[in-house]
Amino acid sequence: MILGIDIVRGLGAAVVVLAIATATTTLAQEVDGIDDFGTAGNALRAFQADRQVLSGKFKAEVEQALQLARKSMRQDPSGVVQRLKFLLDSVQNAPELGPELRGRLTAQVEAALRRAQRQAVDKDVRDVMRAQGEATRNERTRIQAALEQDQQKMSQLMDRFAC
Repeated sequence: MILGIDIVRGLGAAVVVLAIATATTTLAQEVDGIDDFGTAGNALRAFQADRQVLSGKFKAEVEQALQLARKSMRQDPSGVVQRLKFLLDSVQNAPELGPELRGRLTAQVEAALRRAQRQAVDKDVRDVMRAQGEATRNERTRIQAALEQDQQKMSQLMDRFAC
């Protein structure tokens, strides 16, 4: 599963955001109900640790998605562009990422997106050139066949008049 894409697609982004908001609200209520600052500090540290774990998992999933994009970029650059756009949107809207990590991941995804867009243009040029070459070969074959047919007709006419 890359970036919880299956979750986002299956449940919808609103459900994911709602789940995060609910967890944050629950933690805030727990902290509000605690009089001892030491226990509140522990709850806050636990929340920060959970957020750090989620950030690490998200970062690993982004790196995995970027690796997969690099591997399939030459064969399907247009598909990679679409997946990277979705990935970029996910990175920019991920609530568990801090600003520094979000900026770094955004830069990595944008760089990969630019590469994929260049690859898509290159592939389109190669496809057009391949199609032009094939059309040229087909035209040559058609002209050759027509020439051979004309030569046969000419030969038959010459044979008629020679008799």
